[in-house]
Amino acid sequence: MTLELIDIALSERHSHPRLQNRITGKVRAVLAETIGGRLIEHEIFVPVWIDAVEGTPEDDIELSLMVKAADIIGRLKSRLSSSPEPLSGNVFPADAPMASNDDFAAPSDIPHPAASNSTPE
Repeated sequence: MTLELIDIALSERHSHPRLQNRITGKVRAVLAETIGGRLIEHEIFVPVWIDAVEGTPEDDIELSLMVKAADIIGRLKSRLSSSPEPLSGNVFPADAPMASNDDFAAPSDIPHPAASNSTPE
């Protein structure tokens, strides 16, 4: 499994309500992978925090949050690439038939609650 980071952006940021100089935020990352010849994109939000020195420029704070998220994503990619793939091949071929409601019908010997004439006591 290979994940590629294709986009990263700061989604939100706030001063911590109790810790002075602590900045918390969420970074939006878009990861792409190819499964069975199909490109799949995953959008994730990574919660991050930094301790900033008073007077740090806003651009430096935002960059620091994104760098921290990129580091977390790098560790995630490393762990996923070192673990064995759970499934091989194309799990869901493009030409596979879709399931219908009939495939999930309840057995006829189990009465359906809506078909019951009794009222709850």
